[in-house]
Amino acid sequence: MVGGLFADPVVDWAKGWLRDLLADSRITYLKWDMNRPVTDGGRPGDLHGREWAIQHAEGYLDVMGMLRQEFPHVTVEACSGGGGRITADVLAVSDVVWPSDETGPRDRLAIQHGFLSAYSPHVMSSWVTDQPDRLDTEPASLEFRFLVAMAGVLGIGADLGAWTPAELATAADLVARYREVRETIHAGRIELHGTPADAVYAVEYGGPDRTVVLVYARAARPDHVSLQLRTLVPGTWYRVHDRTVVAEQLAAGVRVDFALSHDADLVVLDRLDRLE
Repeated sequence: MVGGLFADPVVDWAKGWLRDLLADSRITYLKWDMNRPVTDGGRPGDLHGREWAIQHAEGYLDVMGMLRQEFPHVTVEACSGGGGRITADVLAVSDVVWPSDETGPRDRLAIQHGFLSAYSPHVMSSWVTDQPDRLDTEPASLEFRFLVAMAGVLGIGADLGAWTPAELATAADLVARYREVRETIHAGRIELHGTPADAVYAVEYGGPDRTVVLVYARAARPDHVSLQLRTLVPGTWYRVHDRTVVAEQLAAGVRVDFALSHDADLVVLDRLDRLE
């Protein structure tokens, strides 16, 4: 059964229930999940019964607005089947959104390519999971999975008890590295290099302090890979690969060593105030 938020008593009930729930100050994260579509909505006998979908959305936004106003400390994630409610009005009353339940890494990367063409990374919730790919079934390493999730708001939804000590150590290292570059990923200017179907695909984030590049590869990638970055500031010095270089020296491209994994790498260029 789906509760219809087109009726004032239902909206009032939802607000009251959420107020009671969130009175427990330990709750700081709420996910509004709407994975059951309504295909036969309506109210027989109601002159405006056919407007139920509009009224339901208005009721939903009313409840979400209450959450923002009364519980600003609670992080709210919006979600729906297929991401159907990732719209400007929803983004205005939520912190992050869930683009899709597809979390297989290569399939997810294709979804995120489209998402990041329209929306900001800081609202894109993305998780590392154990789910396999359904369409693009080329194998992907754990590092590849992490870099897919690191492209937005990183989360982990896997069975950690089944991971090996080595995998847990890799995860801990990548979480730490994500925290170091998260501000740039969330607030930087984003540039997409190619598409996820290419042998090498990259997402570049440029901020005032650094440029971060997440690189994804296939088995058919060339041995030598370099990327011509678009967010470097001319005349500015950067540290990359333990070298100090001026932006113009990187015009031909920044080398990608795939030091992280054979199919994924993280390249960070830290901006320097002066030559060191």
